Amino acid sequence: MRDARFILPGVRAALDGKAPADHSHSLDDVTGLSTALNGKAPTTHTHALADLPVADPGESNPTKLVRADDPRLSAGSGAGALAAQRNLVVNGCARVSHRPAAALAATWQPGEVDLWQVRADGSPSAGTVKRATGVFSLSPSGSAGLIQGATLSSGGAIHWRLRLEAADALRLRHSPAVLSARAYHDCGQTIGWTLTLSRAGSPDSFTSVSTIATTTISVPHDSNTNLVLAVPDMGACETGLQITITATCGAVSSRWFYLGAIQLEAGDTATALDLRPIALETALVHR
Repeated sequence: MRDARFILPGVRAALDGKAPADHSHSLDDVTGLSTALNGKAPTTHTHALADLPVADPGESNPTKLVRADDPRLSAGSGAGALAAQRNLVVNGCARVSHRPAAALAATWQPGEVDLWQVRADGSPSAGTVKRATGVFSLSPSGSAGLIQGATLSSGGAIHWRLRLEAADALRLRHSPAVLSARAYHDCGQTIGWTLTLSRAGSPDSFTSVSTIATTTISVPHDSNTNLVLAVPDMGACETGLQITITATCGAVSSRWFYLGAIQLEAGDTATALDLRPIALETALVHR
């Protein structure tokens, strides 16, 4: 090793400004570190229930949790149950999804959105039944049912179907109600979207259904459009309800169809989508 006396000029000064290889720092040596750590919780800590964002009974807030004993999780027409909430459609928000995407077919089948079923007329040769996310311009939930890349021949149409149990439909018996949704398509021309409400032939049996009301709305190409069906009297609907929404498009190739914000509510005026906490919506799907 060379004698330190022969180190090149300037190297000694540079080495004198360096810390030893083995050294340490206190918290105060690092600018701002103590302040940052003071705002952190200890590694080992607990939370009280009051510390968590929990929804009050009847509160609809998508950012809050739902207690296991929340009365809204109960079926039937009791206070606080689904039948007492504004939107009687479970997962009309399209946020709950536990299934994979499916190929568009001529028979009813589930897709990515839980509780929704889809089929197509016009000998479907292409298309995927999916769930779209991030579509807040279409639905306040940001989610919607999506038929991606549908190819249909003459007589083509896309059908969505949802059902309500008898216990939930009872609230609307002989009362006014409004079915609403939001739709979008890229078919290149205006097409008709038809909303139909039907009642089950017997309690919770949909082998046969009877139409209560139906209407068709013209939906332009590339336009988010409101769909509304107002029914002055739902009649004897306590056996259960079936919602069918149909986009009659004719022959199309590689076209996209979106449907979201499906809501059925008592009254004669459609209101904004009742966006329930996701924990509550998921529990209602699996009740």
